Amino acid sequence: MKPAQEPNFFDSNQIKSAPSADFSPWINLFERPIPPSPAELAWGAEQLERNDLSSADQERLDHLLSAYIASRSDLPAPNHIELEWAQQLADRHQHHNYQPNAEETARMRDISVRFVLAQQRQLEELLAALPAATHPPTASDLTWGRDYFLAVQAGEAPTHETFQRFLKILKACLSFGIKLSEA
Repeated sequence: MKPAQEPNFFDSNQIKSAPSADFSPWINLFERPIPPSPAELAWGAEQLERNDLSSADQERLDHLLSAYIASRSDLPAPNHIELEWAQQLADRHQHHNYQPNAEETARMRDISVRFVLAQQRQLEELLAALPAATHPPTASDLTWGRDYFLAVQAGEAPTHETFQRFLKILKACLSFGIKLSEA
């Protein structure tokens, strides 16, 4: 028996003769968003501090942020060690006026974005597990949801029941195109 030949992804004859071959890993490799360069990220960080951006600079910044987030969307959530490092750096910056160097800033940016994206994926999974919303949220639901969100942001610990109620309200808002902030 003839041994199976390794596919040569650059040989068009092999590609034509293997219509059922799975080339998706290679396609995904070439379709992966390219992250912005360090110089572009430095420019973006400077622009985030400004309030007087021209519309062209705002558009460039929005594109830059979208490209950066897209380039990180399939990366894993930060691990415990990375989160501890980020917390320590944030504490030194906030309480001791420590100015992180470019490498620390880049690492912090990466950890922060991966953390937010992991939270977003988790929220999407939780919302997907709920039954479909059958009606839009009531005005009292919107008010409760907004107040709950602000209380949690202020440090109040949610209970399982209140979190589930919030998720149901959020899913109804998303299903019916209503912003929770409209309460």
